[in-house]
Amino acid sequence: MDKAKRIIALLLALMLIVGILASTISVVFASTTEEQIEDLNQQVQDATSNAAEYEKKAKALLDEIADIDKEISEINDRIRMYNDDLNETQVLLDAAQEELDQAIADRARYQKLLEERLAVMYMYGDVGYLEILFSSESLTDLISRIEVITSVARYDREIKEELVKLEAKIQKKADEIAEKKAKIEELIADLEAEESRLERKKSSKSSLYDSARADAAMWAAVTKTLQDDLAELYAAAGGDYTGTTMGNNLNNLLWPTPGYTYITDRYGMRDHPIDGIYTMHYGLDIGAPSNAKIIAPGNGYVSYARYHYSFGNCIKLEIGEHDGKEYQLLFAHANRLVVKEGEYVTRGQVIAYVGSTGDSTGPHLHLEVRRDGDRINPELYFKR
Repeated sequence: MDKAKRIIALLLALMLIVGILASTISVVFASTTEEQIEDLNQQVQDATSNAAEYEKKAKALLDEIADIDKEISEINDRIRMYNDDLNETQVLLDAAQEELDQAIADRARYQKLLEERLAVMYMYGDVGYLEILFSSESLTDLISRIEVITSVARYDREIKEELVKLEAKIQKKADEIAEKKAKIEELIADLEAEESRLERKKSSKSSLYDSARADAAMWAAVTKTLQDDLAELYAAAGGDYTGTTMGNNLNNLLWPTPGYTYITDRYGMRDHPIDGIYTMHYGLDIGAPSNAKIIAPGNGYVSYARYHYSFGNCIKLEIGEHDGKEYQLLFAHANRLVVKEGEYVTRGQVIAYVGSTGDSTGPHLHLEVRRDGDRINPELYFKR
């Protein structure tokens, strides 16, 4: 009998020990799972942030490249303009050359006249003008000699003056055209050097852009892998997101419509825009154009993503337990939903696009915050 009692006591002790161990293992597993979920959520947020940062960097580089292309295009336009000026200057230079050739021909003609005058002088020998006059044989001969001498002197003077004028005119025109041509060539050379510098800068920016795009793609792939791991972790825990914060901080939720913060209707009593009755409005209406992005303010589990007769295309997002209560976010009247029921989303992820489906008078987002199913004022947690 005593032996039987000892056996029963031993069995009871073993059962108690096993129960304690099982309870302890369950607690450890739950704690570990929650910590893993929190850790994965943080990793997803970091990876998403990195992807967004590199996308932002790539876009900035693309804008810089576009600006450089614009500068290069403007420089090419100026180079074409100056080349046109250079061609026109060459035409002027060719015309000036023709004038120079004509001036040379005129100078040759005057030179011939000078030679004729010298020939006349030679006829009379190497004597002065007075001797030529005094050796006249008659009045008629004297007058004739005076006319010859006067003509020769006039020709001599005119030739010299014309030659001086022509040389000055030729030299001035040639200098002006050469100076203009040199300036244009200098401008073109400077522009071509600037174009080469910009092409090198563009090449460098393009390499940085390609690198940023590759980094963004890499981090996007990492995000997707981590999201898959997170979904598997939740599935392994029985798909139960309750009991965890899902990595969220209710005081740091993102505004759901980036770039659009105008509130068209607040939480509280109002005249219903369709029914016309004075009734409670349980959400926050944010005015935004059709197809503006709606993002997840925090990490969450999509428990509802379908068409609702009143809310239109609607998403309900479970964002975890906080202060012992379960919180949900509801997004209504979307034009298009991006996520599906059963998916886990991360903070900042696009989940839908603004629309005017269901009972709506225009494009906007109807946002609700629910605590254990009760709808509370979203402005307690969402600040513009």
